[in-house]
Amino acid sequence: MTTEPVPHTSLYRKLAAVAGAIEAVEKDNRNKDQGYRYASPASVMSAVKPLLAAHHLAIVPHLVNFEEIDSGQRAGSGKPFMINRVSMHYHILDGETGDALVVPWQGQAGTYADDKGLAKAQTIALRTFLIQLFQIPTEDPENDPDARDAQPPARQPQRPTPPARSTPAAAVPPKNDQIETIRTLWRETAALGQQIPPKHLTLDLATLNKIQLDKLETQARQWFETAQQVASAAEQAPVADPADAPVQATA
Repeated sequence: MTTEPVPHTSLYRKLAAVAGAIEAVEKDNRNKDQGYRYASPASVMSAVKPLLAAHHLAIVPHLVNFEEIDSGQRAGSGKPFMINRVSMHYHILDGETGDALVVPWQGQAGTYADDKGLAKAQTIALRTFLIQLFQIPTEDPENDPDARDAQPPARQPQRPTPPARSTPAAAVPPKNDQIETIRTLWRETAALGQQIPPKHLTLDLATLNKIQLDKLETQARQWFETAQQVASAAEQAPVADPADAPVQATA
C-alpha cells in the first residue's frame, strides 16, 4: 500500500519548531491608563524573525482589502472617529523547499481621521497573526512567567465616563443618555483594537427598547474590558507599515 505524501510537511514541521522555540515575549511597553505591561508589535516581531531566518522561512503580507467605517463619533474639533479594518493574506514561504502557505487574516484599529489608520490596522493584524500562529504567551498568567509584573495597579481600570444623567427638568431623555454611553464604549473599544461587529455599528439605536439597550450596554462593557487587557498596542506602539517592511527571513 502506497502512502500519499502530505503536502507542506516540511513547512509544517518548521512552523512547529519556531513555535516551540518561542518561550515568551518581553513586555516592553506599559499602558499609560491602566498601568499594566504588554508586548508591543515590535517585540513580537523581534522574537519571531531570528527563528524564521534559522529555518529559512519568510512571512510576506499582502493587503486584500481596506475599509474605513465612520463610527458616527466626533472629536471636539469635529474630526470623525474612524474604524479602520484590513483583510490580509499572509504568505508563509519555505526558502528550502519552495512550499508556500496562504493564511487569510483580519485586523482593525480605531483612529480619528488621519493617514495612519491603514498602517495601524496592518500592524495590529500582523501582531495578532504572529501571536496566534506561533501560540506566543504574552498575557495568559498561567503561561507567562512575567504575568505577576503585568497586573494593573490597585486603582480600578478606567472606563469611558458616561454622559451625566440629566435631571427630570433637563431636555435630554434617559434613553439618549444610554445610547451615547453605548456609542462611547464602542468607540473606546475600537480604539484599543477590538473589532466591533459591523451589524452593531449600523444599528439605529433610537428605535430599540429599554431591554434591548440594556443588553447592548452590558455587551459593550464586556468588550471594552476585554479590549483593555489584550489590545492596547495600537495606542502607543511605533507604527511600521508591514507592507513596506515584511517580516522576512534572511538565509
